[in-house]
Amino acid sequence: MSIITNSDKSNMNLPIQEEVELNINEKPSQQEKHKKKGILNPKSNAAKRKRPTHRKPPRSDFDPTSPLGVLTSFEIPNMLKNHHEKVCQILGIKDFKSIEPLTINDIINPVRDIINDVGVLDAFNWRELKNVEVLCMSAKGDGLAIIKSPTFENILKCQNEAHEKEKKEIEEYKEKIKKERIEQGILEEEEEEEKVNNVKIDGGITKKRYYRPPTEEPYRRIVKKENLPKVQIAIIPFAFPGDFVNIKVYHTNTHYVDAEIIEFTHLSPLRFKNISGRSEDVVKIDIDPSSLKPIKPNDVPCAYFGICSGCQYQSISYENQLEIKKEVIENAYQHFCRDEVNWKGKIFDTVASPLKYGYRTKLTPHYDVPRSGTKGLGVPRLGFGFRGKGSWLEINKNKKYDENEPVYDNSKLELYHPLNDRKGMRERSLKPYFGDVLDIEDCIIGTDIVRLGFINERERLKKDWNRGIRSKKGVTVLLRENSVINNEEGSEERIFGSREILKDNDDDNVNNNDNNNNNNHDDDNTDNEEEEGPITKLEIEVDGIDGIVTKTCVTDNQKIVSDLVDTGLGRILRFDFIANEFFQNNNSILPKVIKYVKDNLGSEMEYLVDAYCGSGLFSVAIASSIDNQVKKVLGVEISERAVEFAKKNAILNNISQEHCDFICGKAEKLFEKIDFPKNKTGVILDPPRKGCDDVFLKQLSDFEPNRIVYVSCNVHSQARDVKYFLNETNNGNKYEIESIRGFDFFPQTHHVESVAVLVKKAN
Repeated sequence: MSIITNSDKSNMNLPIQEEVELNINEKPSQQEKHKKKGILNPKSNAAKRKRPTHRKPPRSDFDPTSPLGVLTSFEIPNMLKNHHEKVCQILGIKDFKSIEPLTINDIINPVRDIINDVGVLDAFNWRELKNVEVLCMSAKGDGLAIIKSPTFENILKCQNEAHEKEKKEIEEYKEKIKKERIEQGILEEEEEEEKVNNVKIDGGITKKRYYRPPTEEPYRRIVKKENLPKVQIAIIPFAFPGDFVNIKVYHTNTHYVDAEIIEFTHLSPLRFKNISGRSEDVVKIDIDPSSLKPIKPNDVPCAYFGICSGCQYQSISYENQLEIKKEVIENAYQHFCRDEVNWKGKIFDTVASPLKYGYRTKLTPHYDVPRSGTKGLGVPRLGFGFRGKGSWLEINKNKKYDENEPVYDNSKLELYHPLNDRKGMRERSLKPYFGDVLDIEDCIIGTDIVRLGFINERERLKKDWNRGIRSKKGVTVLLRENSVINNEEGSEERIFGSREILKDNDDDNVNNNDNNNNNNHDDDNTDNEEEEGPITKLEIEVDGIDGIVTKTCVTDNQKIVSDLVDTGLGRILRFDFIANEFFQNNNSILPKVIKYVKDNLGSEMEYLVDAYCGSGLFSVAIASSIDNQVKKVLGVEISERAVEFAKKNAILNNISQEHCDFICGKAEKLFEKIDFPKNKTGVILDPPRKGCDDVFLKQLSDFEPNRIVYVSCNVHSQARDVKYFLNETNNGNKYEIESIRGFDFFPQTHHVESVAVLVKKAN
């Protein structure tokens, strides 16, 4: 789908892409590039390791439904085909109709040459290009552009310059070492020439330095002209189709390059014009984007936007965010289903989240620790990964928000993070430290209690670190909201998370994952802080709840927490689960999702099978609905622990086992135990990101339920599974797609959940 038509572009005075000529001295030297990692320190681990003669590029096998798989198998080939004229313009070919569009094999970068030759590295990775047009977006929320590839002549030039510079650095280093050794009286001057290539480390042990000995000539990689890409695909974070930007390329991959924005020259219509509700695929643009000024961080509520990897869409209207997410779903079905499945015209508008900020009930910030240890290091940065450099963002100290129209509710937290401290927060986040973590003081997409928990954990980390309580490796911190009704039995024990263990289970049965390196602080005593100490809980009133609800932030992975969920079906239910296990993170949109799923199961449904049920969200919610016509609900989950919690949640909400039961077993064998009548049975699928297995889809087809509602957090694996079910299984041809609709569980980010409804054909 095009945002700007060719006729629109012809009416604009748009610039032509050009490359900036950089002086070799402007490029960072090898010493400068590796200084932060300690490579040039003779006592560092890097200096003790021998550099391999040739380094290999990383493996290229990946999941085709992952963002990288979709990028290389669909988005890049589709981009080269749809923007063939742009490619020819870059290549200087006037008659673009006379040649075939490029394929992905024509843009493969010589990664092996790049990582083994500093000159080739400089030619590819230290380039600036002006007036680059962003043509489309990736499923990951980044802008995609087609840019010029380095010329063969420029590569040779960079090789010569880099090698001369490296030889000079080698000679300077030899002289420096020689002078130091002579001054210390360690070696006689005549012996220095032979032994200067070895460095004395820790009591006389000699090791070769990590790079080749100074007496050798710099290695020159022979680059073949025919192996160079014709053009390159650039991934540009925080850019949108229609933007014209000046960029700097800083990393080269096999099929694309990573670039950062230096500045905007023209802005996309997405930044100022609403495209939602359109009736045509193409939008007519009657405003020249060049009349607008570049986006500034004060135009969005988050101080870290533009450098943090968490959010991508804060600089555009929420309506346009929903439209982009609908397009992501359309592209997924176009890629995996093409014309083999009748899906066109059945993808409807994305459902908005009631909360645009302050919605996440779980955050997982982390910090890194170097392998060499923490001695001499200050408190590490706690936050999320870097994304881009943010050099295009200009801080405007004089601009303030209108207090009468706040962008988000900051009333409970303004004492901690006043909006007028945005510049200070941003500068502190970039303090020098090991690793690639951005120091975050506040994440405004988290709920109030999670944000307060974030503040408290930062203070706890600082105190522990200064007392010498330090982890030997990086840690992921769990911040999970816990909601307890004060007048419930045992509410005092559960306010900061319970350590209750279900019968016949122990901690070893918990599904541990990589996040189990998290801190496991004991939060039970946090309410004993002095009154002037940090806030550890919030008490609120909730419509439909008799009593005050106390919210706390739990950081212990293994604690049992509670969540109160409005089902949208007339009831508010309580769900218990282990803090580090999966549960939906945006409660504000759950009423819409649950009601939509139930409505699309049909009025004739009397039996329900909930596959991949987890702790029983859909099963318990539908079984407890006021206008419930379902006679029996059966949830299936592979995790014994999750099944135990699902059964407990049914009991907590006064649902009998005869009405709602759960079994543990692989989904691939689930239908062998079910004897529900097919024409009165509906099935809910809510698998993990990888989607469903072929064996399960075949058994689902053989079971032949009346309706299937497929809920997915990865629309690409959903589209793949829908195609396989309809085309490859025994009874798949008896079904058709009734509707596909996105639900925006994560506003301001590229993530979207999709719900596909499959029904039996009328005949």
